[in-house]
Amino acid sequence: MAVVLIASLIGLSALRSAQGPVLVAREAHRDVIEKLPLLAPRAPSGSVHDGDEEVGIRSTFVAPDAVGADPVLQDSLPTSLIAAPIISFEGIGVGLGYPGAFPPDANGDVGPNHFVEVVNSAFGVFSKNGQLVFGPALTIAMWQGFAGVCGDIDGGDPIVLYDSLSDRWILSHQAWFKQAADGHQCIAVSRTGDPTGGWFRYQFDYPSHNDYGKLTLWPNAYVLTTGLETTATYNSGPLVCALDRSAMLSGQGATQQCFQAGRAHPMAASLQGSMLPPTGAPVYLVEAPMFGDGLGLYRLKLDWQSPSNSQLSARVSMPVATWSFACAGCVPQPDTSQTLETMGTTVMNRVSYRNFGNRESIFIAHGAEASGVVGIRWYELRVNATGDVSMIQQGTFGPPDANRWMPSIAADKAGNIALAYSVSSSSVYPSIRFAGRLANDPLGVLTLRENNAYPGIASQAQSLRWGDYGISQSQYTLSSGRKQYVRERSV
Repeated sequence: MAVVLIASLIGLSALRSAQGPVLVAREAHRDVIEKLPLLAPRAPSGSVHDGDEEVGIRSTFVAPDAVGADPVLQDSLPTSLIAAPIISFEGIGVGLGYPGAFPPDANGDVGPNHFVEVVNSAFGVFSKNGQLVFGPALTIAMWQGFAGVCGDIDGGDPIVLYDSLSDRWILSHQAWFKQAADGHQCIAVSRTGDPTGGWFRYQFDYPSHNDYGKLTLWPNAYVLTTGLETTATYNSGPLVCALDRSAMLSGQGATQQCFQAGRAHPMAASLQGSMLPPTGAPVYLVEAPMFGDGLGLYRLKLDWQSPSNSQLSARVSMPVATWSFACAGCVPQPDTSQTLETMGTTVMNRVSYRNFGNRESIFIAHGAEASGVVGIRWYELRVNATGDVSMIQQGTFGPPDANRWMPSIAADKAGNIALAYSVSSSSVYPSIRFAGRLANDPLGVLTLRENNAYPGIASQAQSLRWGDYGISQSQYTLSSGRKQYVRERSV
């Protein structure tokens, strides 16, 4: 394995706690590898836990009392036929030599020839027919010889992102030592469309521990949203950082433009499809409606030539129909008293953006209370020609037969929508299902019959934490441990 080391650059040491102008910093370290390490497959032995999460850092929220009836609740199951998965195959887990972690943070993406998956601290590359062509290997294995900390510590919260505009892969994880006050994000960009080939490797630094990082695609940036912990010298808060995509695609020195924003964790919209946003369109970010005043909407305008012109807008409230928080840690399972976490206060990965040519839409989903069970509140926002955003449709999918939570939402090029989510009850083992609607169906209603992506066969008795996040694109749904490719026409 040939490694070319490039000099370390300045980290984000100047980041201030007060919200203000854009803060610009270069990567702390970068280099390039010609090929993934030959030592793979390599996987840990024994049980693995996502340390800071297992103690319940993100499980302490107590939902307030219900605020009233949900006027957009759909408590009946759709009846129209939906296509079954084309293929299902074993993903990273016990069957492939990886013992698992709590929560697993299962995440992945699909390209023309590969599916790349990461489960907490291990990753693997699959062909589209399910053949494992690399791994599973420890995520830090691909960081051997790196001058920064990314080859020494894996703090979890990984992301796999396929950049369809350039046929590249992005693999990211957080890295920090608990005894230190600083934080780091490790981001690798493949040099070609082959994820088993060479990679450009970057480390970006922050003044305190970064957590729950999400990475999305926009034509002029990779957008990282994360949360920073409070320290004696730093007041915590959500952080939005735009990374110089153009520079990272060629392995050049890259800057990040960072802003503090929001009262909760906003998530940037990720581009789907081949039609680009209008020239100069901002990055849209959405925050869960957890303060009684609707979804939080932000616009991020970027200027890479003159960063002082870059700007993150103030939060704009997008009114939504009355809803109530999903209960925390309340989902039952068969054969055990152990319940599962809902993450019901957080917008789930990913917020999806698609330009249809005659309209632009943003799709969002999160958990919600649904008359005694956990259901899914989902939205479609519309961007008009002047950049104003309005609510086009919203619904809460909550049939009373089971709990449905931790959703992902996406739309295909025709505007048909798919939702993928976890399902469980006292009589249904934790499973992955999906449902959907066609573009011309009545607004706010899922009309395509629920189908199993993977029916569960056992309960999780070891931990409250479940999944944490997953993604579904218009070509597939992802569950923890298995992948299912769904026909394009079905979503």
